[in-house]
Amino acid sequence: MGSEVFENMIPVPTDRSGTVHGRLESINGDVVTFGGRAISTRFSGKWEFVEKLPAEWAPGGLSATFIGLKMDKPLYSCLTKAVNADGDQLRTGPKWITSRRGRLNLYFDRLECGDWIIAYADIREAVLSSFRSPVLRIPGYILAVRTDDDTYHFGLNGWRYWNGELPFPVTRQKTRLKMSPISIVARAVLIGYAVYFVWHWVASR
Repeated sequence: MGSEVFENMIPVPTDRSGTVHGRLESINGDVVTFGGRAISTRFSGKWEFVEKLPAEWAPGGLSATFIGLKMDKPLYSCLTKAVNADGDQLRTGPKWITSRRGRLNLYFDRLECGDWIIAYADIREAVLSSFRSPVLRIPGYILAVRTDDDTYHFGLNGWRYWNGELPFPVTRQKTRLKMSPISIVARAVLIGYAVYFVWHWVASR
């Protein structure tokens, strides 16, 4: 605004005349630039993912309230089962039996699951696979995130959030969830036990 530069903060409200140039960069890397001969800013609606900054941070003694991005509040949070493993994990099996259970938190600049902290800048590839479970046909997703050192796989429920824009680039695909031999055997044993239990209950009446 004129000769003043505001970085990562916005004065609200403000009405300024003079040369204005701006650049806004979204969390997914999209950039919007604008320019004009005046600018007016006002609060509208509920504050979300922004916070009021201390008055002493205001450049040049401006009386306007300054707001900045709130980086410590997740954009989205959900329960997950996760494994750290190479290769195709689009199948049920031993690794998923011993998977990490916890909460996946997506922030502006990173995702976290327990002590796993993955900066979006470190992601080399992210693939979101949608599927339906083999037996009950329940929708779900597996998010595979590859960095230089590790590949993480997050099993997710079929919430609508994953259909929208994510805070990092992602490739989407539809797939079928495969069943490993050990999963097939385990399910056969459970079904056999359930049938035996029902038969024994009926026979004893």
